[in-house]
Amino acid sequence: MVSAVTPHLHLFPNARSLARGAAKRIAEAIQKGERKKDRISLVLSGGNTPRELYLCLASGYRDRISWGRIHFFGGDERFVPLDHPQSNCRMARECLLDPLGIPADQVHPMPTTAQNPKAAARSYKRVVLVPRVDSRASPTASQRNWRTIGTRLRFTSCTITFAGFTRPCA
Repeated sequence: MVSAVTPHLHLFPNARSLARGAAKRIAEAIQKGERKKDRISLVLSGGNTPRELYLCLASGYRDRISWGRIHFFGGDERFVPLDHPQSNCRMARECLLDPLGIPADQVHPMPTTAQNPKAAARSYKRVVLVPRVDSRASPTASQRNWRTIGTRLRFTSCTITFAGFTRPCA
């Protein structure tokens, strides 16, 4: 059974305040998830809007979150090489992942080396969709890495939607 989620609207006067508020909310959700399971997944937004948020998380929450328990996934990506100036993954690495020293095995970027975007999406689908673990069967190494209490995976959910800014706020 899926429980209903009550949406909350928070208004912020500028991008910096939005980033601080979002960082606080994300940190609270991560800390809640830490009490419930061993591993947490965080899906990273792309574009310029979350840049300030990532910088805020990397500086203000460096020692307040157990970053070693979090796996990072791309929520959207441009079909350019991951080191390209327009790559969302590159921005996330520069602003969040590298400053925190997140190891490569915790980062799961969208592939951009496939023949075309559709093939890349099919490839990434295999990364993000995790098979159900049957506690009676002997799990594969991949399944053991994702296994939580019981026979199904549980995720703490925190969805934050950003209202995009068309230009940087002062």
